[in-house]
Amino acid sequence: MWARLLVGIFLCAAVSSPAPPRAVPAWKANPDVRRVLIVSIDGLRPDLLLRADAPNVRALMKRGSYTMWARTIADAYTLPAHLSMLTGVTSEKHGITWNDYTEDSYPQTPTIFDLAKKKGLSTAIAVAKMKFIVLKRPGMIDFPFIADEDKQGDADVVREAVKIIREHKPAVMFVHLANVDVVGHAEGWGSAKQIEAIHLADAQLGEVLEAMRGAGAGEGGAGAGAGGKLEEHTLILLSSDHGGSGRGHGPDDAPSADVPWIAAGPRVRENFDLTLMRGRPISVMDTFATAAAALGIEVAYPIDGRPVEAIYTSDESLHALPAW
Repeated sequence: MWARLLVGIFLCAAVSSPAPPRAVPAWKANPDVRRVLIVSIDGLRPDLLLRADAPNVRALMKRGSYTMWARTIADAYTLPAHLSMLTGVTSEKHGITWNDYTEDSYPQTPTIFDLAKKKGLSTAIAVAKMKFIVLKRPGMIDFPFIADEDKQGDADVVREAVKIIREHKPAVMFVHLANVDVVGHAEGWGSAKQIEAIHLADAQLGEVLEAMRGAGAGEGGAGAGAGGKLEEHTLILLSSDHGGSGRGHGPDDAPSADVPWIAAGPRVRENFDLTLMRGRPISVMDTFATAAAALGIEVAYPIDGRPVEAIYTSDESLHALPAW
């Protein structure tokens, strides 16, 4: 009896303990993926997403793998959390611990754009807050659009994102929508106006996805491949930086900690709830690792994120870093 008890304690510890940092070798988790589109809807608390009229997000879930129980970093602030999403490490490691506009300061660890450029892939961002200037390391973003939030908003971001997709077909792109967070601070998380803002963000997501469906898959940089439509060769990763409660968000606030995480694209399991796979929760830091593995980008240093291999339907590619 004691032996069985000790074994049970050991197994529980193994499941709940955080995974140690490790590198991601240069292997293709999915040979059909030639591009990655990362979309973040700022301040998107998962239960509010489920309450809202969000047909485009639901369509992604239906044709992809998802969880409403992904976790952001402990900071739960916009800039540190997004940098963890795009570097695969905690804010203490990437060094972006502030949450305001600061020029000429860049993360201490590479972003997915830095590594993609070294591999010869084209990169782009379309973001709704000026503080994302920290992503614009010289020479690393081929097609940048950073909105001036005093004059521009999500509609401008979407317009520029669609233009970039149609004209340049970048291999790695990050699109950030801010209004759900803005309304949360003004009206409260869970307010009727925020639910309306989620519906609007969903429609804007639909515009970006429609541009992917309508664009051919040529160009994109070395190794990006050609033929077909962009959507046919693109891994789409949709998530958020934090939730919120009242009119704010941050550490030690439970509703701030959970975010949605959705993956859709070639060979991704359809309508698959990732909570069916027991183990450590998916983290926003896994977005970076999953994107790198999908594109065959080597990460030669330890990171805190891990590729979420459970999204794939083929067991042939699940051979390097188990996600659970």
